[in-house]
Amino acid sequence: MRREVRAVVWLDTSLLADPVALDRAERQACQRATELDARVVRTVKGVWTTISQTAILYGVLHSQDAPLLITPTLEHVGGSEDPATEIAELATIEPAQVFRWCTPLTKSIKRQFEQYRRGDPSVCVG
Repeated sequence: MRREVRAVVWLDTSLLADPVALDRAERQACQRATELDARVVRTVKGVWTTISQTAILYGVLHSQDAPLLITPTLEHVGGSEDPATEIAELATIEPAQVFRWCTPLTKSIKRQFEQYRRGDPSVCVG
């Protein structure tokens, strides 16, 4: 038996004020989930504010045992994948992309490695 990935949909209502657009975005998110072999277990609607919304979504993702967050565009998560990928894997509808889950420590190590590869000696220890 194959285990289906659970997903939570996030829709920023300040970007989708029209009820018709909101319904369409929710349907598209469900279709995107299907493309990713995932099942939507909850849809959360609100206005994105990085700190509080990230904490709320973390709680929802954790309570639903969902490692995937689906949203129409990066604008729905503040314009960057960074805050969202600290709590889950992120999938966008337009463009159809998947951003891997990446903790702050992983991002810091990656940034230091890139500096090292560019020849920046300030990242060397010892």
